[in-house]
Amino acid sequence: MLYPSIWTLAASMPGWRLAVALAGAVMVHGGWLVVGHGLWERRGDPRRRDRPSTGLRNSATVVTVVLGVAAYTAVLFALALAALLVIVTPDYLGQEIGHRAGFGDYLATALMATVVGTVAGAIGSGLEDGAAVRRAAYRTRTAKRIRDG
Repeated sequence: MLYPSIWTLAASMPGWRLAVALAGAVMVHGGWLVVGHGLWERRGDPRRRDRPSTGLRNSATVVTVVLGVAAYTAVLFALALAALLVIVTPDYLGQEIGHRAGFGDYLATALMATVVGTVAGAIGSGLEDGAAVRRAAYRTRTAKRIRDG
């Protein structure tokens, strides 16, 4: 976030391209979590009527994970924007990007830093133990199953 190369890259990209990069980063991180940690369930026994279908469980897992990653990404964006506003002066940012820096430049830079951070988070999540990720993802469902007997 504090590297001028991210600032110039953000300044060179139109807003729609930044938005597509952000959406792609969220999908990559979510997909990495679901596939890399075995959260995608294989087709179950169709005779078991006491459980929702595998497709419904997988859909719920994907939606939940993507919403979680989106929330993480939103917090990361807010923190990046705050840090940029506090640390990088408009004069210095403008000098690096080649024009007078405005609030939009700060938003674009924070967005680019968020994209990079989200992809780095996806890679880092690959280092986490799959069992720990599954416990975190299914903690509520498991607790409910135990509680309901």
